[in-house]
Amino acid sequence: MNNLKLKEVIVDVLNKKPLEDKIAEASALDADVYYEPSYNDLSNAIADAMNALNTVKTNDDVAREVAKLQAVMDALIKRPERVTGLNAYALNYKTIQLEWNAVEDATYYQIYRLNTQTNKWIKFKTADTNSYRINGVKTGVKYSYRVIANKVLANGKVVAGKSSSTNSATALLEGEPILTM
Repeated sequence: MNNLKLKEVIVDVLNKKPLEDKIAEASALDADVYYEPSYNDLSNAIADAMNALNTVKTNDDVAREVAKLQAVMDALIKRPERVTGLNAYALNYKTIQLEWNAVEDATYYQIYRLNTQTNKWIKFKTADTNSYRINGVKTGVKYSYRVIANKVLANGKVVAGKSSSTNSATALLEGEPILTM
């Protein structure tokens, strides 16, 4: 009698859905929220994962590809939020005060002033807090400002947020009442 041993065959059906779902999740992330180099890493990882959809052979392969894409997603660096509530006002004939809402994770703020001759925004000053006093402005001149929150990464690179809306103030003319606080 011939001894035949029957081997149990387990069919492991290849399930690519977890990888497809992770690609969709990663693709839905908004580029404007993230530091550009880290978002570029994500774009490359998405492309790699899409290529892997054609090459994975086992569910373990799928799980490894999902984990690789998730690792890149976890490493994304967010930009600081947009500065809001920018207020510019004259304190007296030679001083303008800027104030804005603090931004979580901001290391410092970059203040820009509009050059009215070139109509271009120039870097003006930096501030460590959410206010800045500008002394020595010209009486009766209108000054326009924008503020951007920045954060410094551990490697020293700076990640900038989006620009605030513009606000303007005119230094008081001689004889105008001075704001008292």
